[in-house]
Amino acid sequence: MKQKLRLGDSYALSKHKLKRTYIQYFGLLAVATTMCLYARAQRPDDSGPVPSGVIETTEGLVIGDSLPAWFWEVELRLAYDPTERYVYRFEEHKSKLLVLDFWGAFCSPCVASLDKWDDLQRLFPEDVAVVGIHLFYPDRLAKPFSEKRGWHLPIALDSPIDSVLNSLFYAQRRFGQVWIKDGKLLAIPKNKAVTEELVKAVIADSPIEIEMEESLTYFDPTLKQANHRTN
Repeated sequence: MKQKLRLGDSYALSKHKLKRTYIQYFGLLAVATTMCLYARAQRPDDSGPVPSGVIETTEGLVIGDSLPAWFWEVELRLAYDPTERYVYRFEEHKSKLLVLDFWGAFCSPCVASLDKWDDLQRLFPEDVAVVGIHLFYPDRLAKPFSEKRGWHLPIALDSPIDSVLNSLFYAQRRFGQVWIKDGKLLAIPKNKAVTEELVKAVIADSPIEIEMEESLTYFDPTLKQANHRTN
């Protein structure tokens, strides 16, 4: 699907949303001094078993929706830091085109997307921030794989909050890239649609046409039809 978007205007995509009331996840921080609230949730940690909790989300996001406040408090642990203390903070990139690229080591289209973004981000270091979020495969695969590819992009390791982030944009877990600009979901584009010219246009706030990857998003028309059949 191609959709013409003028940045700053209202977006014309369907506002059909699937209700997502509570997403359970495990691994909340136990030490109060390192807690960081995401709305009514705590930042997850992989240090050991701790009490379970919930992140309350009202609905999945469609194009033009604002990101929830807790999103900007997220900190992702990166693969490259030997101390495992360096984190990627979304709030630090709020003024840029922020690209979340959900990937897995055995997903060929994911690898091709990150190969492309590894080149593109170097062309727009002041205007674009890209982070590869490794999902659904063991963490131990992420670092050696990314090093073998020679990526300079930050690569975040799979953790409970990463899956929660994925569920903000996809009704079922899925790999793919998500574009966020001016605090809103700008696009979930097909990998083949991403070009240097398109990125330039987005940065310049020009009218743009993007071919969206609708599959399993909250504006996927097939999910809307299935929802109507069950109601």
